[in-house]
Amino acid sequence: MVVALIALIIACAGTATAATVLIHSSSQIANGVITAQNIHADTITGRQIQNGSIGQNQIANNSINTDKLTSSALKTLSKGATSSSSSSTTGAGSAMEWDRENGPSVGSGGASTRVITATGLAPGVYAIFAETNISDTNPNSGNMLDYNPTATAQCSIDEDSDVAFGSTVIGGSFFAGSGNVNMEITHTFSGTGTITMSCTSPTAWVAAGSSIIAIPLSSAAKVAVTS
Repeated sequence: MVVALIALIIACAGTATAATVLIHSSSQIANGVITAQNIHADTITGRQIQNGSIGQNQIANNSINTDKLTSSALKTLSKGATSSSSSSTTGAGSAMEWDRENGPSVGSGGASTRVITATGLAPGVYAIFAETNISDTNPNSGNMLDYNPTATAQCSIDEDSDVAFGSTVIGGSFFAGSGNVNMEITHTFSGTGTITMSCTSPTAWVAAGSSIIAIPLSSAAKVAVTS
């Protein structure tokens, strides 16, 4: 009888003890107690991971290779994202170029004339490069008695407060010549952007080989200097 009573007490105590150590919530598990060795392979899937819980700090450097990316993701990285407002590619590093092989031809000098226009740029920051070749079409553009008998072509790209100028000598006393004009500028478009290059010269002239190149940038800081 005594032995049976002792056995009953031990059995009851064991059941109570088991109830007190049973894990009911994550608060009963100390940090670092469960490691990767205690987790069976393939027991944790994507369904057990909360959206947004894994950030860049949880991903080791060089742990994700390109074979883990989809083909569309690879195209986005290599070519840049395509703007929905135009057919131009506007990812960083993806250049857009507008070309005009010939023209305009200006019969008399003085007035500023549009040479080439680039349209449809998506909002954003751009590095802009422009060039053209201006030729003097009037061989008598100068006078031998002039102090400086030369004809100079001047061109500009003007985007709000951002302006770039370029010039070249294209003629003089009894000769006609040509020269290249190059300009570059950075500009931020708040809406759909347009870039226009215009040129002028005191003599008749013609443009050829004109182009504007726009390269999207993530940012373009400007630093004012005095020297």
